[in-house]
Amino acid sequence: MKLILQIAAGVLLALAILVLGAAVVERYEVYKLEQKMAAIKEERLAKEALKIRQAELSLQQKIEARKVKILEAQENRRKLAIQQQKNKAKHDAWIEFFEPREDCHQYQNDEHMVDCVEYRNKKKSEFESRYRAGL
Repeated sequence: MKLILQIAAGVLLALAILVLGAAVVERYEVYKLEQKMAAIKEERLAKEALKIRQAELSLQQKIEARKVKILEAQENRRKLAIQQQKNKAKHDAWIEFFEPREDCHQYQNDEHMVDCVEYRNKKKSEFESRYRAGL
């Protein structure tokens, strides 16, 4: 009877060792899976963070490009306004400078018209020369 109890105790002990060993192995496998899952999750988060950062940079670049376009448009408007002021000043100076001949208000014939146009062109050239020189 003692031998049967010893055998039973040995079998129970062996069974307990197997169960405990299986639990340790299972726990280790769970630990490895958890580590792999954590690494995968971390990798996904890093990829998502990278995508977000790239999107932010792309958006920032678009904003900067838009700012540059706005500044260029403002500069172009400013230059255009300055050019318009110069053109108006030049036109006003031309109006003040040029006095048409009395006989050129109404053309009498083609030759008279050509003569008046040549007179105007001569005065225009003279005006351009003086205007460039600062009148």
